[in-house]
Amino acid sequence: MVSVGVFLKGSTARIVTLAGTRKNHSLEKAEFHKLDLPTPVDPEGTKNFLTALNSHLQEMGADTVVLNKRQGSGTHASAGATFHMEGALFAACSTPCSLIAPATLSATHRKHAKLKTSRPTTVALGSAYDLAFHGLGEG
Repeated sequence: MVSVGVFLKGSTARIVTLAGTRKNHSLEKAEFHKLDLPTPVDPEGTKNFLTALNSHLQEMGADTVVLNKRQGSGTHASAGATFHMEGALFAACSTPCSLIAPATLSATHRKHAKLKTSRPTTVALGSAYDLAFHGLGEG
């Protein structure tokens, strides 16, 4: 299975691609890890963003895309650009997408932390890794 974690924050998407299972997975194409949506948001920039992401998904043979659930207020609140990217991904992504809440990610991390052997050390990429890891399922 190939799972792509997309951590949306502001106008940036941090991307981690994992292949395999939770017990035996590998980090794929680590050099493709960041996409920016130009600000101000315009149709051409959105189209380019989606084209680049869909190309990556097709190249990797992605089975699922997992996004962080955006919250309207509080600690995990997100800007308008994040809302725009989230909507565009659901509307035009070539691979099935799902949203995962921060509490669900924390629970998965507590349960499977020892299996996350190749987790990046940066916060944003680590979050994208956690999303992709969650998408691998229990297998």
